[in-house]
Amino acid sequence: AGQTARLQFRGGGGALVGLVFFLAVVTIVPFAVGPDLNLLSRIGPAILWIGALLATLLGLDRLFQDRGMLKAASATQADRLRSLGFDVREDRDNFDYLYRREDLAQLNGRSYSKKRNLIKAFLREHEYEARPLREEYLGDALQVLEAWRAGVDRDGDYRAAREGLERMDELQLCGGVYYVADRPVAYVLGEELAGASSFLIHFEKAVTGYKGLYQFINQSFAAILPEDYQTINREQDLGDPGLRQAKLSYRPTGFVEKYRVFPA
Repeated sequence: AGQTARLQFRGGGGALVGLVFFLAVVTIVPFAVGPDLNLLSRIGPAILWIGALLATLLGLDRLFQDRGMLKAASATQADRLRSLGFDVREDRDNFDYLYRREDLAQLNGRSYSKKRNLIKAFLREHEYEARPLREEYLGDALQVLEAWRAGVDRDGDYRAAREGLERMDELQLCGGVYYVADRPVAYVLGEELAGASSFLIHFEKAVTGYKGLYQFINQSFAAILPEDYQTINREQDLGDPGLRQAKLSYRPTGFVEKYRVFPA
């Protein structure tokens, strides 16, 4: 619904129609029912939901005309829209990966043995320092990002990562910067989700030349997060086979499923 509204306001017109329709429903129905306050108190929530649903359907029609589909619908939204006759398709490439914070922090068990060995190799070769990603260390994080960009053959999510750093305070993001011999070599940036029970990792960047560095910052950052965070969301793999294999190797406990919705 949020994506629907944003696209309508961006396109103009569609959002206003939906809003007027919603206001008309919640205004006219009480007049039709009469002045029975007890009855209105019982049916009021249902009237609001019905009005909102119908207004959203009007907005979906405009969205489909402009964009052809609705992306990132949740499982609950997908079920509702499917029951209304829409063509709903699973979007596996955009499923978010969920992990227990404790699993990533401790890496217990045989399935994590290779990762533990890589972390030991990094710690054996390098002395590190971790600092919170505050304003005074923003330049160091940007330096890591530029070095990462220079070390890959495509920009990937470079622009989004840079915007995340530059608008860190505005977007209420937080994270950490890692140093080896006073050189910034990696950073992690994310945000709190779901009423402080989950932490979402948006970006995790590192320079090349440090074996085990990515495995180390993954484990280290999970370990310093407060125990109030029960899960860590490490976002989607976008259909990249290598990224999918890497995310699955950390043994996710679940996924945030997403769907694409098309007109019937």
